[in-house]
Amino acid sequence: MLEYELIAAYYEGKVAARSGLPYMNHIDEGLMLLKAMGAPQEALPAFCLHPIAQNGDEAEQAYAQKSPVWFYAERYALVANCYLPQNTPPIDLPRDERRTAITAHFSQEARHDLQDRVITAMLFADKLQNDKDARRMGYKSHHTDQLEQYFKDWLWLIGKDKLKWNITAATSATTQDASAYGGLKPTRPERRIGHTQG
Repeated sequence: MLEYELIAAYYEGKVAARSGLPYMNHIDEGLMLLKAMGAPQEALPAFCLHPIAQNGDEAEQAYAQKSPVWFYAERYALVANCYLPQNTPPIDLPRDERRTAITAHFSQEARHDLQDRVITAMLFADKLQNDKDARRMGYKSHHTDQLEQYFKDWLWLIGKDKLKWNITAATSATTQDASAYGGLKPTRPERRIGHTQG
């Protein structure tokens, strides 16, 4: 896969400071999650490119644009960068106020992209895998509760329950312990931004 080769070269020799794991671990586990949950095929190569779309320099991005799925990686970056850990509202904010504060970070364009199944699949795999690594490290941060809530916020934004992905298969794809992924289980669907009920 061209996209996998590109990200392998981009991440060559790079290791996460806190976990000590190669950056490629995020890509490998993310791909396993995407496959296990039955994500659209375009999501897999696009997921490989998302770090370049988010953080790569102009030359790296220009080369990655040769991929036919670059569009999805670019749109992913637009959406993902709308809501970052530093934007997390206070943990004690009432739910409705919290969700209003969260959605205020998203442009109309980004809200539209949150309806795209390829992009939301990539977001789901990214946040789920990052959350798993954070749990593995014991949320080593003085903002532990806030970081945990940040990942929960993303699962609400993505609307995981409406997408009918095989969450059980996904959460066991890279570990035998479902608690590593927060023990996610399908629950009552919640309304997603940009959606109407009915």
